[in-house]
Amino acid sequence: YVFWGCSKLTSDIAGIVTPEATSIGQNAFSGSGVTGKLTLTNVTTMASDSFRNTKIVDVEIVSDTLTAIGSAFYQCAKLTNATITCKNLTKLSGTFGFCGAKLKTVLLNCPKLTTIGANTFTHDGSLSVDVSYVCPPSVMSIGDSAFSGTSVTGILVLTNLTSLGTSAFHSSGLQGIEIAGPLETIQGFYYNR
Repeated sequence: YVFWGCSKLTSDIAGIVTPEATSIGQNAFSGSGVTGKLTLTNVTTMASDSFRNTKIVDVEIVSDTLTAIGSAFYQCAKLTNATITCKNLTKLSGTFGFCGAKLKTVLLNCPKLTTIGANTFTHDGSLSVDVSYVCPPSVMSIGDSAFSGTSVTGILVLTNLTSLGTSAFHSSGLQGIEIAGPLETIQGFYYNR
């Protein structure tokens, strides 16, 4: 909560958080006015809501040790691009939810990603990448409304899926679905055909 709610703090985040930072605490910058590009090349932990509702425009995270990202960039309405390259990341949850019309591109280079939690990309209407960029075949569980209201396109291919949440792809731009594996649970599954 170091800079939580500091809306008049309009500094470039690059001048506050260096790429070598290893840990970002809960709500560290939540609701602050920080802007610019966040680059993290050595982060090991990133707590929930750490950059929630800030004015950050670009995110690049590279880590060999980070395993989960919660709602770190939730409601970041100025965010346009995010690239996450984390070889041991297994879970995203609410990470980019409600970023809105500005979020255009996200690329997840996360070969061990197994869980995309509820509201991870929900209502990011301008997110118009191929679904393979944001939902790799390694994913086993997709939470409620994870991609609801996005413009992700292409054919969803999941070979290890065990659980699919309510409205996971409701009003998205998917053109097809190929699911294989030990699927145990499908909640109310909606997508545009």
